[in-house]
Amino acid sequence: SVEYGSDLVVYITIAILVVSVSVLYAKTQRQGRLNTKIIREFAIQDVIKT
Repeated sequence: SVEYGSDLVVYITIAILVVSVSVLYAKTQRQGRLNTKIIREFAIQDVIKT
């Protein structure tokens, strides 16, 4: 029936949203670690130069 079909669409949409949020969170965490590494390297280079 239409009711079950619409339920399926809602469930699939929720699953897609959960996966999307998880992927974006992982990418954000990875980018944060990369930024920290780059900034740390620049800071160490700056200390070595002075």
